[in-house]
Amino acid sequence: MELQELREVCEEDLYTFACVMFPDRYYGDVHKELFHYFQHGESDYQLALIPRDHQKSHCLAVYAAWKLTVAPWWTFLYVSANPGLGQEQLNVVVDILRSDSHRLLWPEHLNYVKDRDGSMKHKPTGTWTNEVIKLDHPE
Repeated sequence: MELQELREVCEEDLYTFACVMFPDRYYGDVHKELFHYFQHGESDYQLALIPRDHQKSHCLAVYAAWKLTVAPWWTFLYVSANPGLGQEQLNVVVDILRSDSHRLLWPEHLNYVKDRDGSMKHKPTGTWTNEVIKLDHPE
């Protein structure tokens, strides 16, 4: 599959996006259904009743990264009863956006420059803190 085709498939399907961003992570049928629900839910408000430790928070963070990927102007507020979990999930979003796979498929989303040692380094053009991120995408 060519890069452009893979990009289009990932933009059309959240589950495929998750599998491409995390090729070594196991997603079962419940996760596939949850990703479909997040992507195609009929309401602005959604509720997922799944047992503890079944990757609900991870799936939501992947959804947020996917949504930012297909709609870089989108804004989200991640609220959690536990500030540590909220920070952890924002880190998942950031890790996806800064991943080699994401940069290869969507190079326009983050501003990368060549560092002195020749490696590519993200140099944000907007807000980028532990609590707030803003994509560098022109839109």
